[in-house]
Amino acid sequence: MIEKQNISIMHARQLEAKTSKLHRELFERISQRYVEGQEQAVRSVNKAIVETDWHIGQYIVEYDLVNETR
Repeated sequence: MIEKQNISIMHARQLEAKTSKLHRELFERISQRYVEGQEQAVRSVNKAIVETDWHIGQYIVEYDLVNETR
């Protein structure tokens, strides 16, 4: 009976270690995806800011060119 309990305890510890490893792997995958999402969001915002600034500069140049000829 004691031997059977020891086997059950060993099996439970192995299962717990495997489950813990799977949880760590899951957490790592979720964390990595979250970071990738944040990086993509930053790139998108930066691109929008650059495009906005470029268009504002274009409007100013066009305005200056129109008003120079007057």
